[in-house]
Amino acid sequence: MLCTNNRFADSIHRVYNIPEIGYAVISSSKIYEMQTIGVKRINSQIVAEPNDRFRMVSNTKAITGFIAAQLVKTK
Repeated sequence: MLCTNNRFADSIHRVYNIPEIGYAVISSSKIYEMQTIGVKRINSQIVAEPNDRFRMVSNTKAITGFIAAQLVKTK
C-alpha cells in the first residue's frame, strides 16, 4: 500500500511524465521518509534507486525565494 506522500509524488510523476522523482520528509534531526519513483532515464527500464543523484539546475532560485520568505515571516 502506498503512503500519502508516495501517492502524491507518483501522481506528479505520471501527470507530468517525469522519469524519476526523489523526495524526503525530514526534520532537523530525523528522516521520516525517503523514496524514489520511476526510471533513471526516459525510455529506460532502469529503476530509480535511493542513492541516485539529481542535478539542482534552476532550483536555486526557488530555494533562495523560500529562504527569503521564511526570513521575512520571522521579522
